[in-house]
Order: sequence, then C-alpha cells, then structure tokens
Amino acid sequence: MKFLIKIGLPIGVLSALTWWFLVGAIPEAIVISAGKGTVRDGVPGNVVILADRTYNIVSKVSGVIVETAMKTYGKPVSVENNSTLVKMDSYDLKVNLDQLLYQRDFYEKRIAAGSVTAMRLEAARREFESLKTLADQDKFPLAELQKHEDSVRQLETQLEQEKLTESQQMEDFRVNETRLRTEISAMTMVSPIDGLLTKLLISPGDMVFSGTHLGQVVSHKRLVEVTLNEEDFAGTMEGQQVAVTLLSRGPQIFEGNVTRLSATVDAASGRRKLYVELEDGNEHFTPGSSGRAEIIKSIRNNALLVPRKALMGSAIFVVKNGIAEAREVKVGARNLMTAEIIDGLEQGEQVIVETPHLFRDGQQVKPVPVGGK
Repeated sequence: MKFLIKIGLPIGVLSALTWWFLVGAIPEAIVISAGKGTVRDGVPGNVVILADRTYNIVSKVSGVIVETAMKTYGKPVSVENNSTLVKMDSYDLKVNLDQLLYQRDFYEKRIAAGSVTAMRLEAARREFESLKTLADQDKFPLAELQKHEDSVRQLETQLEQEKLTESQQMEDFRVNETRLRTEISAMTMVSPIDGLLTKLLISPGDMVFSGTHLGQVVSHKRLVEVTLNEEDFAGTMEGQQVAVTLLSRGPQIFEGNVTRLSATVDAASGRRKLYVELEDGNEHFTPGSSGRAEIIKSIRNNALLVPRKALMGSAIFVVKNGIAEAREVKVGARNLMTAEIIDGLEQGEQVIVETPHLFRDGQQVKPVPVGGK
C-alpha cells in the first residue's frame, strides 16, 4: 500500500503539472465580434493653430523708450489698428526740425527780397543798350562796347549760378525735413492690425538701437492648419468634414470643414497642407496649440467593421475553435479608430484586436471578449 502511495503521488503531481502547463501556456487573445455599423472614411493629419497675421515690432531708429503699451513679459494686451505700442524720446529730433524750418523760412524771405546780382544785371543791360545805340552812330568805341557785353554775360552766368544754389538749398531743406519727420514718426510704433500684444521685451528708460526686436502682435483671427502625408491627399477637397482634437483640450472633438488646400507639396518632408474652419470659429484657440485631425472623405453605412488596431497591413487574425487564423482581407473605408472589411471576413467572426502581431497562424489561443474574462 505504501509502495502504491509512493508511486501514485508523484504521478498525480506530474499529471497536474502537465495539465496546468498545457492549459496555462495557452495565451489569451482579446477578441471582438465583427459587426455592421457606420464608418467615416478619413485620413489623419497633424494640426497646429496659427495666428492669421503676426507683426514683429522692430525699431527703425535708435533712442530711449519713454512709453509702452504693456509691461515687460506682462499680461497680453488687446490692441486696435493704429494704436500706440511703443514710444521713444523724440525731443531732440523735434528741436532739430524746428531749427530747420526756421532756417528754411529765413532763406525763403531772402530769396523773396530779391537778388543783388539780378539788379546789377538789369542795370548792365540798360547801359549796354544805350552804348550800343551810340556805337551804331559811331559815337562809342566798339572795343569798349564789347567789354560791356562781356560784363552782361558774366552777370547772367553769376545769376544762373545763384538760382542753382538756391534750388539746391531748398532741396536740401526738403530732404532734411522729410528725414526728420520720418525719424520722429518712427519714434512711435503703432499696431498695423487689430490683435493681441503678446510680448514686449523693453521697458521705459531702455536704450534701443535700430533693428532691435521689441515684441510681437498677433491677429485675433486664427488659422487651423492640417498637415497630411502626400499619399493621403488624394481625394481631399474643399468642403469635406474634419474632426479636430487638441492636446490642450483633452478628448473634446471640434467639427469643421476644409476651406482651402495648399498649392504645393513640401519636397523635403513629402507633406502637404490644408486649412480648416471650425463650426464654432477658430478665434478662441491659442496660437501654437497642436493636435490631430481626421479628414472625412466619405461616410459608409451598414459596413462590416473591425477596430483599426486589429489590422496588420491587409491581414487580421480570426479565432476559430480556439485556433488563431491569419487571414488576408480587403479593406475599404478607414479612419483612426475603425476599418471597413469588404471581403475576407464574415459578420460575427471573432477578430483579435490587441497586439495581433504577437500571434502566429495556427496557434492555439484562449479567446477573451473585450472587457471580459
């Protein structure tokens, strides 16, 4: 009896271990039954929110800052078109302009008072005409008459040079006035758009130089830009529906439509862009926000569906009688979550949906419904 116990006990333990190994070694396969439903045929893309217009505030002249529309790195400020953003000290330039205008006015009065050379020329011409009359009567030497004629020509040349000098001086006044007024105007930087002053890098009292970047204004209007792979662009057109999710907004989905397509493809990345108008408007999104988009090319009803993650290219794993069967299928409409199977699968068949690439054709598996044990 003891002998039988000694022999039977190890055999029983070995049998139990063998049964546990055979049963326990069979991997679980998370499956779902293929069913009918509606699928949106779409392609995925990356989304970024952009300001429709961006204006970089750059100083055109050097000077000291005396006024700003916001504090350095302060809270963004809403600004209107032509409102003042930054003002620099223009006192010295205005003094120079006043001096220039005074000098110009004085010079114009001198010109209006008349030219001494013009008066001398007029007198010389009258004298020459009188002497010419006498010379015609042989009462005045021709040699002396020639000297008077040369004097007239000399005065004419001198008067012409005076006029050129006056003209040049007035042009200098005009150029310098324009330059000073332009510099004074450049001392006050205004917004060219209605928008948001998002940053300012200077404070009153700071000295800045020409060409210094001072801050940035972005328009209130936003662009929703979607980037697609070039091969996914086929069939995309204006008016198609779009579903957008943003990282900053969690799982919330924003619906919209394609408004325009870019005319070119980025040769370096092989990507092409399109732009979207969302149903509730684009203005309440922050520039720089990013996320994902799905361009919906068509909607298919009563389609045989499986989760997109069940696909391995054009193949899936179907579980029949506890055996995983690799099967080639014809895929129709698809999106980020779901794919339509046109051929190769029947409604109700069990499809492996979790890590199907870890299984092999003909492998024994234990099918477990999604969410169950």
